[in-house]
Amino acid sequence: MKAHLHAPAQRLQQGVVSVIALLFLVSVVVFILMQSLSRSGSKALESQQYFDSVAALAAAESGRELAIANLSGAAAQGDTVFNQSCASYSSNNTIYDLGQNTTFKYLNAVQSDSSVCTIRVMGSAGNAKRTLESKANLTYVVGTAGYGTAPTLELHNPYNTAATAVFNLAWRRQGSTGQSPPGGQADATPCNDCGLQWNLESSSGLNSVGSLGSSLPVEPNLTSYAKVSQTLSSPRNYAEVGLVLGGFTKVDYPKLIGNYSAKSQTTNTAAGSTLDSTGTVTIGEAKGWCNRGADTLVFGVSGRGDDAKDQAVNIKGEFTDLRFNTEGTPAQRYPMKKVVHYPNINGSTPNAFGDVFSEIWYAYNPPAKLAPKNSTNTLDSMLTKVSSVLSDAEYNDLLPITLENQYHTTVATLKAAVGGRIFTSETSLTDLKIGPEGTILKVYSGSGDFAGESKDALGQSIHTRVTSFSKNAFTVSKPSISNLNSSVVCGGICALFDTPSSNAAKAATSFSLRRSAESTTQQWAGGFLCLSGVDPKNIRAISNSSLRVQQWHEVLNGE
Repeated sequence: MKAHLHAPAQRLQQGVVSVIALLFLVSVVVFILMQSLSRSGSKALESQQYFDSVAALAAAESGRELAIANLSGAAAQGDTVFNQSCASYSSNNTIYDLGQNTTFKYLNAVQSDSSVCTIRVMGSAGNAKRTLESKANLTYVVGTAGYGTAPTLELHNPYNTAATAVFNLAWRRQGSTGQSPPGGQADATPCNDCGLQWNLESSSGLNSVGSLGSSLPVEPNLTSYAKVSQTLSSPRNYAEVGLVLGGFTKVDYPKLIGNYSAKSQTTNTAAGSTLDSTGTVTIGEAKGWCNRGADTLVFGVSGRGDDAKDQAVNIKGEFTDLRFNTEGTPAQRYPMKKVVHYPNINGSTPNAFGDVFSEIWYAYNPPAKLAPKNSTNTLDSMLTKVSSVLSDAEYNDLLPITLENQYHTTVATLKAAVGGRIFTSETSLTDLKIGPEGTILKVYSGSGDFAGESKDALGQSIHTRVTSFSKNAFTVSKPSISNLNSSVVCGGICALFDTPSSNAAKAATSFSLRRSAESTTQQWAGGFLCLSGVDPKNIRAISNSSLRVQQWHEVLNGE
């Protein structure tokens, strides 16, 4: 009987155990499912955070690349524009929206070196933020220096236009500071197809120097370059420098018109304590080496520094001033501009002792281009058109200009007063430049002339320039020194020469070159090159030359 009484209870206990086991199993399954869901959610969140982080880094890199591209364009316009562009990024509070909740903005960065631009940019995507910092030195290589027999220089075109590259190689004729060179005099041989412009030496001996000028075309992009490789007959210290002159378009290269160098005229062997030395050139307009609407005159020159073994002293040798047409009638004393010097005078150039250096200077004067003759205009009809805006005195003083050829104009009479207007009867003026950098004018032939150089209160040179012009009239900044009577007037480089139409055997234009105190006892040699079609905005003065460097790293917390 007892066995029958305990059987249901036993089965009941077994059922309870089964239920508990089942509940436990369900709990385990639910727990596993919850853990799986939690892990899946965490992985999804982690994936989203990872994707946002990658997107934020890409956004920061986009901002960095944009800044580098803008700085490259600024660097092509000169050191001042480059530094201004660099500074603008530290004060730029703009948030650049790239879409899909992704942005970047520029942060303030410490600028520790004027030749290096530091850019800091933060990219954001979702909740992720990544910050990059980049240091960019965008000064271009413009020179090379060393000791040996094979100087080589490669120049890249920083402009988006066709360009012409000009080179000047300087080398020691005898001796080399810091070296043990063979004796004798070293000569230079240009490379084939390198556009030789001049090759001459100041003299022989320890104080002498050589100068070799070359020029080559360069296509319009940063990957295009011009390269020269010359040969010295004996190992010597050398320095070579180059300048890229950009044109106005991608297809129109600045045109080489001619060159001039002569051992008795564009070299100097005088030694002493004086800082100034002089040279002369023939009349480029009349002799044909600087005519046909030339707008740019380039001077490549080789100089000698001191022979001191102290590089800090030696490296400071340079030319500090160059004036063209110093003794003309009237003298223009036009200041040419130094654009490149090598090696760097701050001592940053490796393998250079400074006992020899190379420079390039230039002058730019817009040509006076006039439209072809219009035979339908007569003197009477022209004066009738303009008489309504002239006073009686002006009406009586003004007579017309007529066109002699593409670059010269014939002037009957110029009113001798500042701002006196010259009207044309058979010509339409189109390309005269105005203002402080306006076209300088010179009487090409005939009687009378414009005023030469004068000085303002700060000692700056003032020349007779075109201050304004309309379709058929222009004004000048200074009075003529005498009436112009049936005279021919020119602009461009023609206007910088003395007596520009003279073919006389001894006709010449003088120039003066000022040396620094570190090179007064040394010699120099150089040559002139004349071009047309140069865009003055595409001539960049470079204070120091160094390799182009770009570095970047990710900024961590606390940096």
